[in-house]
Amino acid sequence: MAEVTTLHLIRHGQTDANASGRIQGQSESSLSKEGYAQSVRLAEAVVGLRPVAVYASDLVRARDTATPMAMSLGLTLNLDRRLRERAYGILEGLSWFEVQARHPEVYEKLKSWDPAFRIPGGESRNDLSDRVVAALDALADAHPGEAFAVVSHGGVMSAFTAHVLGLPPERRPALRTLNGCISTFERVDGDWRMLTFGSVAHLGHDPAPRPPPGALSSA
Repeated sequence: MAEVTTLHLIRHGQTDANASGRIQGQSESSLSKEGYAQSVRLAEAVVGLRPVAVYASDLVRARDTATPMAMSLGLTLNLDRRLRERAYGILEGLSWFEVQARHPEVYEKLKSWDPAFRIPGGESRNDLSDRVVAALDALADAHPGEAFAVVSHGGVMSAFTAHVLGLPPERRPALRTLNGCISTFERVDGDWRMLTFGSVAHLGHDPAPRPPPGALSSA
């Protein structure tokens, strides 16, 4: 019988930067009041999934989202910098309107979805995908036949989902992931498959405002 490893990939709770439409990337941003409430509801939901381990990006918004679930499960929270959001370099802290005004050439390159384009001071989409896929494969290797949970970021979830679905790099859109959502994947004989994407049923409502006009992705 094939060995099945299950990954519950979770986006962190809402931050004030999310609510205002600002790019966070790898800069720090604390959870909002709504984000903390989402972390409590996530903990209740994840307990029912019975993961044997909880991992999180070492950025504070992911760590603070994951802490209640690790405590509820009686597990140690494992922080891993490989699970960080894409590095947005010179764009971090800006709104997409400000990016368009201050860095129009970078904005146009991002709109082209060129997977090799590296944001000055940051990463390309290929960089992010390579880092994330390697990290999640390694974590799955550490938990053969088990379920584990990972709290990370919207860009990470989008990149990994596109990889699992086999979307070519030049045609990979930013898949919409709401704050506090859960996507579930299984790996069987080394191959990943997606079971659910972006579920927010455990939150009871749409937990985040729609992105402002002109936004290319959430971070």
